[in-house]
Amino acid sequence: MRARLGAGYVHSILVEGKDPTVGKLMALCEAVSASLPFILYGVDVTPEDAAILRKMKESPRKRDAVLELLDIEMKANPPS
Repeated sequence: MRARLGAGYVHSILVEGKDPTVGKLMALCEAVSASLPFILYGVDVTPEDAAILRKMKESPRKRDAVLELLDIEMKANPPS
């Protein structure tokens, strides 16, 4: 396999629910061309998303402003 992990090891993760090490999980992600956030959370993080997250982490004030903006947008345009 491209991740250089045995089929038995991958089977134990997928079928038996074993927890892989971080390094092996990263190798599996690379082998299947999937990002770690996508594997863990079902969403991909683009470079732009990562930049927004870094900025929000740097400043609680900026984070709160973004959250407020998103709340205003959600109230103005609720999902159908």
